[in-house]
Amino acid sequence: MAWPLAEIAADEKTPILQVPGSVSVTCLMLGFTLLAVTALTKLPEIWAEHAPAHDAQADAEALAHGA
Repeated sequence: MAWPLAEIAADEKTPILQVPGSVSVTCLMLGFTLLAVTALTKLPEIWAEHAPAHDAQADAEALAHGA
């Protein structure tokens, strides 16, 4: 949704530096994209922390007792 806004903001310039408004909108879009990539790469780590632990000793005891 930010891409059409960047095209519109390209006509506006900052008063002192004369930087097009599309630069700030593009930087914002890039920042949110990198934030999404970071969140997606952290998901497996978060899921691994909340996964039920596999207890090999409990499995062996269950097999020994016929469960």
